[in-house]
Amino acid sequence: MTTNLEPVQTFKILIIGDSGVGKSSLMTRFVHGVFHAPYNATIGVDFQIAIVNSGEFKCRLQIWDTAGQERFRSITNSYYRGADGIIIVYDVTDSETFVHLKDRFLEIQQFCDSDVPKILVGNKDDDNNQQNKSVLSDDAREFAEKHNLLFFEISVKNSKNVAEVFNAIARLALKRRLEQSGSMPSNIDVKRIQKNKSVDNSANRKCCNT
Repeated sequence: MTTNLEPVQTFKILIIGDSGVGKSSLMTRFVHGVFHAPYNATIGVDFQIAIVNSGEFKCRLQIWDTAGQERFRSITNSYYRGADGIIIVYDVTDSETFVHLKDRFLEIQQFCDSDVPKILVGNKDDDNNQQNKSVLSDDAREFAEKHNLLFFEISVKNSKNVAEVFNAIARLALKRRLEQSGSMPSNIDVKRIQKNKSVDNSANRKCCNT
């Protein structure tokens, strides 16, 4: 592939969602490979960096963990500008965090370009939480399809699908940049993203039927 892009690309990735859904834990689990619970609420924003390889490119992810509390909304809204990807998190055991996703999308529509890639993530999909699960996988999947989102159910506690989420958002952000630069994204494994999505959805359906 011929491209005028540098082999190291930097992307601004936002993690958004209500307070308590596990945004900080998600970032820390991916960047440092550890899990801390309970986690203190983020004040304003937190920021960490991770490297993801995608084809011939190294994707340098600037991961921004935004506060979920309403009183910080005016601060965190400014961080939407210039975002290259957004990870939208809800808690599968708390239906209110899923209901509030519509408010998050209003913010995204107001402050972000429409083509910024977005991934929907249901956290706390732990084995011991199945009986407490209040957001059905089918409902979340329907929401994701309506808004043209990739969808993952994850467990930050046991690391289920955590790396897959960040690998997917990196590939999507890189694909968008290559398209904007006029380069053909032939080495970006978009089919693999779709395959992973299908596998995850199949697993989710099995989960819901148990």
